[in-house]
Amino acid sequence: MPETRASGPGRNRLRLASAQRKLRAFLDQVEALEASDFPHGDAEDALATIKKKFLERRRQIERILPGSPAVDTECESLIRAVTKYTSTLGLILRSTNVRNHFEIYYPLRVLVEKLVPGTKLILSSEWDLFPFTFPVGHMDEFIFIGSPATEADDILIVPLAAHEIGHSVWNRHNIARKLDRYLSKAVVKHLQSQLPGMSEEFDTPPASRRGPGKPSRPQETEAGAVQDAYDLAWEQAQEVFCDLIALYTFDDGYIYAHEHIMAPGGLYRDESYPDSQARVEYIRKGAEFWSVKYDPRAIAGWKPSEANEQDWALDVADAAVRDVVPQLIRITDRLMGRVGIPRNDPVVVAQIRRCFQARIPYEKLALLSEIVSAGWQVLRNEGGLGAGADKKRHDSLQEVMLKSMELSEFSRRLEDAERRKNTGAS
Repeated sequence: MPETRASGPGRNRLRLASAQRKLRAFLDQVEALEASDFPHGDAEDALATIKKKFLERRRQIERILPGSPAVDTECESLIRAVTKYTSTLGLILRSTNVRNHFEIYYPLRVLVEKLVPGTKLILSSEWDLFPFTFPVGHMDEFIFIGSPATEADDILIVPLAAHEIGHSVWNRHNIARKLDRYLSKAVVKHLQSQLPGMSEEFDTPPASRRGPGKPSRPQETEAGAVQDAYDLAWEQAQEVFCDLIALYTFDDGYIYAHEHIMAPGGLYRDESYPDSQARVEYIRKGAEFWSVKYDPRAIAGWKPSEANEQDWALDVADAAVRDVVPQLIRITDRLMGRVGIPRNDPVVVAQIRRCFQARIPYEKLALLSEIVSAGWQVLRNEGGLGAGADKKRHDSLQEVMLKSMELSEFSRRLEDAERRKNTGAS
C-alpha cells in the first residue's frame, strides 16, 4: 500500500524525529546546567542521574525503526518523562540561587543522613507559598525540597524543611506498618458508627490499597466511600507524623514557622491534611509530650479549614487520625531517640538569645535548631519586626543568625577533625 500523508511510516517517521528533537533539547539543557556553580555535590549527582537516564532513553530511541508501531508508545513515554524531569531540572537550577542560604545545607544534610541514611538532599525554591517535597520517580536516593521563592532568604522558616524530610522518613522506616493495627482499628470503629450495618468485607482495608495512597474522589458506592476513609486517614496520619518529626527536631521554632506560613488557617481544605485547627492541636499534644516551651499565642485563634462538602468518609478519617495521635507521638519519639536526633538545650538557647538581642553572633557550637529557636524568640519579643521601620533590625537579626551558623559549623568541623586525629593516634 502506498504511503499516505495521514498514516503509515511517514507519520511515524515524523513523530520519531519529533521525539528525537525533544530528547536532544532536554539533554542540551542538562549539559548547560552542568556548567552551573553548584555549592554542594548532591545537586550535581542528581543532574548526573537524570542525564544517565536520558542517554539510555536516547539509545532506545535510536534502535526504533521509523515504521515501527513502537514509535507512538515511545513518544508517549518520552512526553511523560520530559514533563516530570523538566520540573526537576528547574529545582536543581534554583538550588544554585544565591538567595538560598547555603549555611543551612550542611546541618540539614546531617539530619537527613541520620534519618534516611544514604539519601542526598537538594534544597531549592519554587513559586508556591507552601514548602513541599518534590516526588521524583526512580530517584528515591534524593530528597528535593522546594521552599517558597518569596521566603527563600528567611532563615526562620528552615524548620519547615524538617516536615518535608519527614515524608522520606515515613517511607524509609515503614511507619505505616508500625501504625497499621492502630489506625485500621480506629477506622473500623468509626466506620461502624457511621454504618451500623457495615458488612464484614469492609472490616479491614483492601490489601492492594492498604497504606497511604491518592484517593479517587468522589466515590458513590459504599465500598468506594469506605476506601476513601482508609486512604484519607493514611494520608492525614503521614502529615501529622511529619509535623511531629519537625517539632521534635526544631522545638518551638517549628511551631512559630508553621504559624508564620499557615496562620490563622481557614483556607480551603486539602483533605489529605487534617483540619487546620486539628493539626495545631496535634502539634500542641506533641509539644506537651516533649515539654516544649512556646508562646501560647502561636496556637491560639486558629480557624477551621473550609471544606467543599463534608461527608462521612472524611469524618471517619478525621476521627481515626485523632485517635492515633498518641501512637504517632510515641512512634516518633522512639525513632528520633534511636537515630540520635538531639533536642534543644534551653541553656544554650538562652545564651544565643542574649547574643541576638544585642545583634551579636553566637560564637560557640550550637545546633541549627537552637539558633533558629533563639532567633524566633527574639523576633517575637521585639514585636515581630514586620513594620517598615523594623526592617533594619529584622535584617540584622537574620545576619547574626547566619553568622552564628557559620561559626558553629566551623567549630563542629574542628571537633570532627580533632576526633579523627585522636582516633587515628590511638
